[in-house]
Amino acid sequence: MSDEVRIRVAKLEDADAIAEVFIASRDTLTFLPRLHTDEETFDFIANKVLREQEVQVAERDGRIVGFAAMAHGDFLEHMYVHPDSQGPRRRERAARA
Repeated sequence: MSDEVRIRVAKLEDADAIAEVFIASRDTLTFLPRLHTDEETFDFIANKVLREQEVQVAERDGRIVGFAAMAHGDFLEHMYVHPDSQGPRRRERAARA
């Protein structure tokens, strides 16, 4: 597993991978109420976020591990990193691999 991260503009075909990052990250935020189903989240990412916001994805080893979405040119709407790619936990998993 590489430590190199590539940032690029998201494409519509990235919707499922972005939604998976969003869902995995949201699931770690146990203090937030769960307002939407996973299916609603997939639809929201594909039909709202990717169509109305400027979205960048972070890729590691060809897999999307995070994303940021900007609205109105300068307002950060979303920024999520998959839990498997965050901080010390990522290093611990890499050491075990």
